[in-house]
Amino acid sequence: RGMAGSRLSLLLDGDLVLGGCGSRMDPPTAYVFPETYDRIRLIKGPQTVLYGPGNSAGVVLFERDHHRMTEPGWKFHGSALGGSFGRNDEVLDIQDGTSDFYVRGMASQSQQDNYEDGDGNETHSAYDRWNTSLALGWTPSDDVTLELTGSRSDAEAAYADRSMDGSKFARDNIGVKLILENLSPLIKKLEAQAYYNYVDHVMDNYSLRGPAVMQMASNPDRKTEGGRIIATMVPTSSSELIIGLDTQTNEHTNRSTSNQMMTRYQDASRIKDAQFKQLGVFGEWTQHLTESQRLIAGLRFDEWQAEDSRDTLKIGMAQVANPNANQERKENLSSGFIRYEKDLH
Repeated sequence: RGMAGSRLSLLLDGDLVLGGCGSRMDPPTAYVFPETYDRIRLIKGPQTVLYGPGNSAGVVLFERDHHRMTEPGWKFHGSALGGSFGRNDEVLDIQDGTSDFYVRGMASQSQQDNYEDGDGNETHSAYDRWNTSLALGWTPSDDVTLELTGSRSDAEAAYADRSMDGSKFARDNIGVKLILENLSPLIKKLEAQAYYNYVDHVMDNYSLRGPAVMQMASNPDRKTEGGRIIATMVPTSSSELIIGLDTQTNEHTNRSTSNQMMTRYQDASRIKDAQFKQLGVFGEWTQHLTESQRLIAGLRFDEWQAEDSRDTLKIGMAQVANPNANQERKENLSSGFIRYEKDLH
């Protein structure tokens, strides 16, 4: 389910995804569909500064390949899985194009009924989730890739350990990425990307379980916009320097009801309760000492700004004035690491 705060980030082909629920009913993993990616990398611990701030426990990278097609043609990958308790997964991945253009479409669906133990006792745990993604690419040469992407997904999940279920896990995404390679003997690679992510989450006590006396629902959402520019340079034959800049802005709102039959949450106005902004610069140096030894060091500086937009706080059943309403906090934070590596044969 991920770790609290920013200790373990998840990047979907470079895009940062954040959940909406303050109780983490929809952690970032709720919006990830692993089989629609080509590769998953886990960088554990504070061993890099390239993938955003925080990440003291590590970062999980869900990556897709961006290669120029050598000749016109198409590729197809599909899979279907069936299992106990009505489990079924389906995945489709198809790509077509030429050496100059390509289009890639991906879709996945996963579903399972409630779990039953050996005595036939049923656990409230069914789920259903789907995802669609589309990528359009322009590759005028081996060294240039421009890609526009879009994704949409949704899900529902029953929770045995809570008084509410997740009846909506919707995500909309748009991104653009530019990759330039072999620009000069010094600059090996230049990457730039920008993205927009919107998650819309609903938790309620009536959609996926028996009728409730009081139908309650909460509908938080989060909009995340960001981007980064990163350059990979080769100062000498035995060293590599990566420098870059990244930024993100995310806004969180919520709306809810304690009586869906009388006052529908869909008719309520959204109330912004928090906004965060971050701008960071970073650099990472790799120095090869010998064929089997290297020294890697990284440093980054981040400017953070957070705003508490809540006018009131809920304590029990009562609403009280928020003493920090509309207050801002700004911090300039730094982080870094140094690591020695030796290969043993």
